[in-house]
Amino acid sequence: MIKPNGVDLASKFRRKVLLKDGTPVLIRPYEPDDIHEVRHGIEKLSDSSFYLRFMTSLGSLPEGQLAELKKIDHEHHSAICAFDTSGDPMVGIGIARFVRCEGEPQVAEAAVIVIDEYQNRGLGTALLQSLAQLANEKGITHLRAHVLSNNTPIITIAKRAGARIKHYEGLVLQIDLPVAAAIQDN
Repeated sequence: MIKPNGVDLASKFRRKVLLKDGTPVLIRPYEPDDIHEVRHGIEKLSDSSFYLRFMTSLGSLPEGQLAELKKIDHEHHSAICAFDTSGDPMVGIGIARFVRCEGEPQVAEAAVIVIDEYQNRGLGTALLQSLAQLANEKGITHLRAHVLSNNTPIITIAKRAGARIKHYEGLVLQIDLPVAAAIQDN
């Protein structure tokens, strides 16, 4: 059980949702054993999805980036995972995480990944809502993301949730999303 500062995150932020097509999904805080599901899910991303999320065409994450997931403390660095529960065993299908920005403790850099076969079914929005609820619990008021200007799915979700979007650098946009707006987004 995950209990940073005495809070049982596993029960507080665990929820079951149905995707638009009726697929049952469990969303819950990331646990250290989830690293294998995350790695497997990232390997299943198409080249296009990988590029849109990581802004590189490497095809697989370097071990150093995967090692960052071992540093999750659910205070400054946290993550929410999604699992398809329609089969046995459950299969990891998405993750959303935040890392509190140094010098801006009420702002956290956020990212969402949904494997291709589960995209466009509402999972990205559900993960973002859950991540925002956890961020709110930790005193974070804004989630920030840097995305490629052609990453239409996340830009659409962010606009619908009330984010401020501005040009950052080159083809990269900066999205600043009030946590309260992300929680209320339906």
